[in-house]
Amino acid sequence: MDKTKDILTVAPPENLYFAVISRIGSEKKKIAIRSIISTGVVILLSVFAFVEAFFVMLGSLARSGFYNYFSLIFSDGFALASSWKDFVFSLVESFSFFEFFILLSLVFVVLVSIRLIVKNMKIFYATARTA
Repeated sequence: MDKTKDILTVAPPENLYFAVISRIGSEKKKIAIRSIISTGVVILLSVFAFVEAFFVMLGSLARSGFYNYFSLIFSDGFALASSWKDFVFSLVESFSFFEFFILLSLVFVVLVSIRLIVKNMKIFYATARTA
């Protein structure tokens, strides 16, 4: 009976716990590095797209006459007091909301990506210190 009991109880190696913990840490570090690189590429593409969308929006505002309406505030502000409703309607009508929405969505993508990079940098440096 003692022989079967000795066969069933196998002692694990002494450094097994540290080997498993270091392997988990190295895998977390690899995942964090991949995520940092991919998020960096997303930020780079978003910034380039933002610059392009910004110039498209400026061109759209120039074509729609938004600048002309907006400049009336500074040149003839007192005359606008009598017909301010028509003036506000003209401003809203000439504003490019679609391009503005695209710009805001690109800013949102950049901010979320920066948040992910910061989170992954914390993971990377936390595992680098413990490993």
